[in-house]
Amino acid sequence: MPGRLMMNQQGAVGSQDLKKDRSQAQTGNVSQKRDLAQMQGAAHTNGNTNGVSSGSLPNGLPAKNEPLPTSNGHSNGAGTSVSRPSTPPPLDQSWRTSENNKPFGVLLARLAQQCFGDLNATLNKMNDMPPPQPAASNGVVPQTFDPSKESLARKKALMDFASDQRDRFTKALILSDFARSEHDMAKLVDLKAWFDSQIAAQENAMRFIGITKHDVARAKMPNPNIEGAMELLANGKAPSKWPDLGYIPPPKLTAKQLASTLQDMNVIIATRLNLHEDLPHYFRDFSIANGRATFRVPGEFEVDLSVADEDPSSQFYLIDLRFSFTPAPGLTDDVLRNALEAHTNEALSSKGLLGCYDFLHNFVLTHKINVLKSQSVQLFREKWFDCLVTETQRRVLAIQYWKDQAGKKSWIEFGISTGKSRGKHSRRKPTSQHSVRWFRQGQEVHDQAILVDWDDLDLDAILSQVTAKHASWSLSTISDRLQALAGPRSQVRAQLSTSNSSADECNLTLSLPGLRNPIAVNIEPVTGLVTISLSSRDAATAQRNLNRDPSTDNSASIAQLLCRAVQDKVRRVAISARWQLVDPRSFGPQPNFRALFGPDIVRHDIFACNEAWGERWSLCTTYSLAGQRWWVVQTNSRPVEEGRTIKSIVDARPLDVTTSAISRADLSRIQTMGEAEVSFAVLVQELGANKIPYHLERLSSLTFDGDRRDESATTVVYIRMSQQDLKKPELAHYKPLAITEWIRIVYEGLLDDNDGSEESRHDIRLTLESSQLKHLKDYLTTTQSRNGDVAMNASGGLALSLRAQFGQSYIKEIARLLKRCRDLDSALSAARHLQYTCTAVGLSKLAFNYGTSQQYNGVLTKKGGSTKLKLGPTSSNPHQRIRTHLEEVYNRAADNPFFSLAFAMSAAQPFLEAISELELKHSAQRTLTLHSHHVFSYSLVYHAPLAPCRFKMVLHWNNQQTTRNKTVSYTVTVWDRDGIKLPADFTTALTDLSKDAGSTAEGWMGNNRGGFTSNAKGLRAMLQRLDDFMLSSTNGPDNAVEKLDKSETSLPETKPALNRNPSTTQAPTQQKPPTPAQMRNQARPPPTQMRLGQDSTARQMTVPATHGQRPNQNQGRVKKEIIELD
Repeated sequence: MPGRLMMNQQGAVGSQDLKKDRSQAQTGNVSQKRDLAQMQGAAHTNGNTNGVSSGSLPNGLPAKNEPLPTSNGHSNGAGTSVSRPSTPPPLDQSWRTSENNKPFGVLLARLAQQCFGDLNATLNKMNDMPPPQPAASNGVVPQTFDPSKESLARKKALMDFASDQRDRFTKALILSDFARSEHDMAKLVDLKAWFDSQIAAQENAMRFIGITKHDVARAKMPNPNIEGAMELLANGKAPSKWPDLGYIPPPKLTAKQLASTLQDMNVIIATRLNLHEDLPHYFRDFSIANGRATFRVPGEFEVDLSVADEDPSSQFYLIDLRFSFTPAPGLTDDVLRNALEAHTNEALSSKGLLGCYDFLHNFVLTHKINVLKSQSVQLFREKWFDCLVTETQRRVLAIQYWKDQAGKKSWIEFGISTGKSRGKHSRRKPTSQHSVRWFRQGQEVHDQAILVDWDDLDLDAILSQVTAKHASWSLSTISDRLQALAGPRSQVRAQLSTSNSSADECNLTLSLPGLRNPIAVNIEPVTGLVTISLSSRDAATAQRNLNRDPSTDNSASIAQLLCRAVQDKVRRVAISARWQLVDPRSFGPQPNFRALFGPDIVRHDIFACNEAWGERWSLCTTYSLAGQRWWVVQTNSRPVEEGRTIKSIVDARPLDVTTSAISRADLSRIQTMGEAEVSFAVLVQELGANKIPYHLERLSSLTFDGDRRDESATTVVYIRMSQQDLKKPELAHYKPLAITEWIRIVYEGLLDDNDGSEESRHDIRLTLESSQLKHLKDYLTTTQSRNGDVAMNASGGLALSLRAQFGQSYIKEIARLLKRCRDLDSALSAARHLQYTCTAVGLSKLAFNYGTSQQYNGVLTKKGGSTKLKLGPTSSNPHQRIRTHLEEVYNRAADNPFFSLAFAMSAAQPFLEAISELELKHSAQRTLTLHSHHVFSYSLVYHAPLAPCRFKMVLHWNNQQTTRNKTVSYTVTVWDRDGIKLPADFTTALTDLSKDAGSTAEGWMGNNRGGFTSNAKGLRAMLQRLDDFMLSSTNGPDNAVEKLDKSETSLPETKPALNRNPSTTQAPTQQKPPTPAQMRNQARPPPTQMRLGQDSTARQMTVPATHGQRPNQNQGRVKKEIIELD
């Protein structure tokens, strides 16, 4: 070859050049080191030379400017001059900046990272290995060298790590030596890249020549067919024996012909399938269309078959094949498709449709097994890394999971069975099918079926299902063993969560009373190792025992773990609560310990609560699988030596305390269980003395469950008082106790007050019917801002807080609180009716806002036996002038005092606001003065220089028997007194004003006698009109006023009474005022026919005297100083 010849010539030239260089070393014209490009000039046997040489020619002649002789070339003429050596072509150095060229420092950094990661993995692996079990017989200490298998395994793992890392860093050292000669190595890489490109170009040229030679063979002219040509010339037709080479395409069928052909084929196929073919059972589902029969096998394949002849015995041919499962093999590859088509047609030719089904059915079954195998390989590399073992034997796939789990192996098998059923015979030939078997710890599981979706193959889902069932079984086994150890009195709360699809959802939570966070036992789905959520030494021991051999019963270690967790929790909380843990060494031998506390005790602690308990009493708590129990133990100290005593437990009293999360507050409540006995002893003594029915429950359950806590103590008293009991005269003072059937009283402990008084707090609980205290219930359940001494829920539960002197009776105080709740309910009802807004509701304080825009506020404060009223704003509240009267109304009300107060304030508010505006107008000369005699009675006095006159302002209302609606009217009349006469002209003008002024539309009218009556709408207009009349009156002598000031003023004997209990049936004290239309149409009676205190528009509200007698106006006279008070 030319290339090989060139290389040989180069070698020869190179050797001659070396000789010449040595002979002419001193000339300096030729370099001693010659590169490859300078050695390419040489003579060629055939063809022209492509370069020149600086040395001699092969025959040894010197190079001159003359033509070189060639054997078969064209250079026979004049010679050409020999040029100097040319510069070699530049080499490709693109590899220096490519992505594959990485710095040596990055390589070392990655190598160090890999070493660190392998070191951590090796240490973790060594940590997971079980520790060696030291065995010392007869007290002999084992030798320094440990020959156990565990120790050797650890050493082997460490040495394997060191050996691997040594090999890697040795290679890095070699690379570092190459890196020191970077420049030379780069040149060598450049040459290597150039040589590779030349070799690739040579291979491409050879391949191109071969392909061209193969393609040219098709263009070879065949030998002429002389015989056929003569026959064609003689007959004018092509010989019949000539093959159809397909050069001329056949004519295309028309749509009609094509449809007819397909229809004929459909008829042929249908006739054959229905009359001549014995269809297999699994080929019963078929359809015929477009000249083919489509057979469907659910979950496997769909095959299209057709025939090429009308003969019923002719063969079916495969047209198309589609798989109906995923992931299905793609038939885009011609090799696979041609192989399937060939085998299918062969089966159709030999065995017909049954052979076709058998072949395709077995192909699908085998392919599904192979799909599962390929998925197992992928899972082994990703999610289930180094945790699966896959074995294949013929058409059986066995996958072992949880490879690192100790004990016997567990695996699942996927295979193909014959389909025969044991003990059953069928005429139909059995067909092969998939079979799945599950082996758990070496034993085949028959009671739990593995569901495999063969239409959508997913090995990960199958493994998740199997591991979930295995994890559920393992956790269930642990729970059953623990319950068997605990016995029938078990208090272990075991909650097993199982799943059929994921082992992550399977867990076992174990808890004992007193353990806030339960201990969770899980099984890692990939490795199968048992994990325990608690981080402690006992948890690590239990976890190690469970993973050492899952078939061994390790329930005792879990019992120790649970009891120790509860004990640690209680100890931490007790120490934070300043309880002292009694040293168990201070107790002597306790032979009766098991008899006192029980035989199943695992651990126990004894605490000294505080100094008040003394040295004789202590709290003891025991821990076992039957739960944590609290005891009040009585100890006895006896001296055994000089200055040394030992304690012994002489008595133990159990406390029925059930806790799920012990806290400092819980320990405080447990401590108060003893203190509660004193308080309830006093209560029970008084209840028995008054013959009040009660029920006492001692040592009842103290339960605290999470955030919801039952505020019950060790002793609870239930008071029961019915309506029959109220008939007893000695129980008349305890009427509020009959509000419900049962009243629960719970002792809450002592209060730490700064004044040193020892007060105890009690919790009062009762349940009311839906019709009782419904307004108070609505407020307390919907309002956030409320006092802490009363609470109520939506179901009717009422809670009250009672404070009483420790050791004293408090049953009457309970009755007072219940009566206060009734008052609060009535107050809220009245506030809603009168548009008052209660802002704070409590047993000792009631705050509310009122007014048209809620601009006024008031606070009722309970102090001793009376209630004080505070109004605000102090400067602008119109009720400040009648505050003392309002307090008197509230305190004197026997029932529903707030309604009496609120109604009085609402009725007087428009009048007081209007009078305040008038007083502001008269403030300069002080010609107007208002005196309040009662909430519903006032005197309005005008002074000089205006016409002196005194008017009486009375508020009237009309009670409705069935509702709280009260119609309020305001009446202004001249206050006629004995011996005082107003000027006649003034009286006439005032009478004329009362006849003509006002209207029903304005809301006020005159009474034709100098008086006026209005409702709330026309009150301002009436007072303004009267004030304008007084301002326009002429100035007169003030002797009438002087005489009035010197005389005594008559006041009503009694104050207008309110119907404070609208629910009671009481005759109305006043009829409903007539409507404005009735007043217009009603004839005015003469003055002589009018009753005193009435007018033509409304009857004046007067309070009936005692025993139904009319009040005497001559009684109740007081001095003017009293009238003008406040």
